[in-house]
Amino acid sequence: MNQTELSWVGLDEETMMSFPNDDRYQLARIIYQQKDLYTVISTAGTHQARISGKMMYEALSFMDYPAVGDWIAIEYN
Repeated sequence: MNQTELSWVGLDEETMMSFPNDDRYQLARIIYQQKDLYTVISTAGTHQARISGKMMYEALSFMDYPAVGDWIAIEYN
């Protein structure tokens, strides 16, 4: 999948420009959530993802977690 295909799920110039220019991360969109497991779509395809331990620790409530439709930065381990 490329960035043109990601435009089919809502990727626009504003989102791309706000994304950090860092090779460690890839832009992805959350397309499904079940408890603490997310399904995301990126230029590399569809993958399963989880919230980082740091984000879980720093979140004050579940409102701080990303939701379906949000654009996020993912890092492959």
